[in-house]
Amino acid sequence: MSTPTEEPTMSDLPPFDPPLVPVPMRADPESYRSPDDPAWPALGGRVLFGGPFAERVDADFQLADAPVRPFLAGNPGFTYTLIRSTVSFMSGPSDPPFVEASLHFILESTPPGDATAPVAWSMAPARVTNPRKVTSRRRLGPQLKILAVEATLGDREEIEEREVPTPSLTTAGLWTATASWTLHRTADRPLDGQQPELGMVVKHPAGAATDLTVVVYTSVRGTGLRRYSTRDLTPGFLRIRLP
Repeated sequence: MSTPTEEPTMSDLPPFDPPLVPVPMRADPESYRSPDDPAWPALGGRVLFGGPFAERVDADFQLADAPVRPFLAGNPGFTYTLIRSTVSFMSGPSDPPFVEASLHFILESTPPGDATAPVAWSMAPARVTNPRKVTSRRRLGPQLKILAVEATLGDREEIEEREVPTPSLTTAGLWTATASWTLHRTADRPLDGQQPELGMVVKHPAGAATDLTVVVYTSVRGTGLRRYSTRDLTPGFLRIRLP
């Protein structure tokens, strides 16, 4: 941040190590399942969530290398709140692996704001990629074909290896009231264990009551693909009122 009057950004925040709580999830009856699959049990204990924790961004709050007082003074009609969360996935040897997970952060204000609030004003990380090695082969040299007989004249084969970035985390809904992070399993990285911290600054109308609800979706693969979610049974700790 070059000057203290610019919009504050999220960096250099204090360490975040919240307690992790198991998230109750229900199988989505509309998701695909192979006819020969046994009944899929609940994911009990395999998805753990830390947060969401909310902290008001007031005049004394420090983001990056400058105070936010000048920025807040220029935006008196809005309140800014930092939301921090984390998620972890647990897998045993016989558990079907997680393929994908998405965390949706839904904002509502009473009375409702205009088109500029409440919104996810900034999100971090916005994208995470993991390098994947790709090998390509090509054959160089003249070829001669006579009477349907093909001959290769002094050819050689070249093998090229390169790294291709594969996304393991993506975002959607920035500057909207329904922001989300999606975590992807990649060829080189299973969707397992502790995931990156998710940070979001919410812009909401000053003086309005603003609520945040987190809805978690996961997909696991056995002989078919099965989706689970917290939809319709969102536990209390995934629903908070912003300060």
